[in-house]
Amino acid sequence: MLGIVVNYTIPTSSNEPTIETNSHIITTSLKKPKVGQFAAFHPPLPGIPNEKQIYIKRLCGLGGDKIEMKNAVFYLNGKNFDAELELQHSFIVDDQTYISINKKNPITDFNKIADNLYQINITDKTALAFGVEAKKDVQTAPRNEPPVFVDFDTDGAWTRDNFGPITIPVGQTFFLGDNPHYSYDCRYFSFVPEDDIKGVVLGY
Repeated sequence: MLGIVVNYTIPTSSNEPTIETNSHIITTSLKKPKVGQFAAFHPPLPGIPNEKQIYIKRLCGLGGDKIEMKNAVFYLNGKNFDAELELQHSFIVDDQTYISINKKNPITDFNKIADNLYQINITDKTALAFGVEAKKDVQTAPRNEPPVFVDFDTDGAWTRDNFGPITIPVGQTFFLGDNPHYSYDCRYFSFVPEDDIKGVVLGY
């Protein structure tokens, strides 16, 4: 059983830019997280006892809420949930744009996918500043990646960036990372029972 106050180190970039890789965070089990807050929980990972893992993600929905992702924008009960957040996504840019962005905002996460094309992981704010927000790498069709919401996606067409709408079952919750193109979250392993939430994040 987790204690009242627990410290964690975040080993991945799944919540950047809000919580950076290797950040130290504090959680408490004395409070219940509200939608919009980060929380620690046991993920229902296939083949792995859930008590063996702790994930930290943003709570994005409760039982009874309707959720949907359209073109990499998350909607909660029909409202744009992302509008007030500073998120990070992948963008496809040419080599000159990559060089320009990298000069002012060093890019640490990128792939060269063609002679003159880069896939870069940057904040939406940076993308807007450099006029590349329309270059977001939005998945409109499934790729060779883990499937999304396999128990709900009846035609197999849902992707990390386009799914739903789904109503969260009573007693369940939905979590996403703030770096959704690099986050393994409820889109892939489905909903988290309320009882498996182990603490709300107090600081990071």
